[in-house]
Amino acid sequence: MALNTGPLLAVAVRAVEPPRAGTAPALVNTARMVGASFGVAVLGAVYAEVGSTSEFALAMRLGATVAFLGAALAVTLIHG
Repeated sequence: MALNTGPLLAVAVRAVEPPRAGTAPALVNTARMVGASFGVAVLGAVYAEVGSTSEFALAMRLGATVAFLGAALAVTLIHG
């Protein structure tokens, strides 16, 4: 995640007009934090529902699948 933060913020700043250059990175950071919080909540709920340490891998596979699908969607939208 740390590797994409700098380029992502640079793209966000370039994509808006100069008077709004400060709000673009703030929106990106807010979306990142909300997404991370939501992800932790969902994976925690899956883990709590399953309830055993051996099924912890299920929650991690779910998280990896969602991350992969998000990346695939981003690539699709970028290269449209």
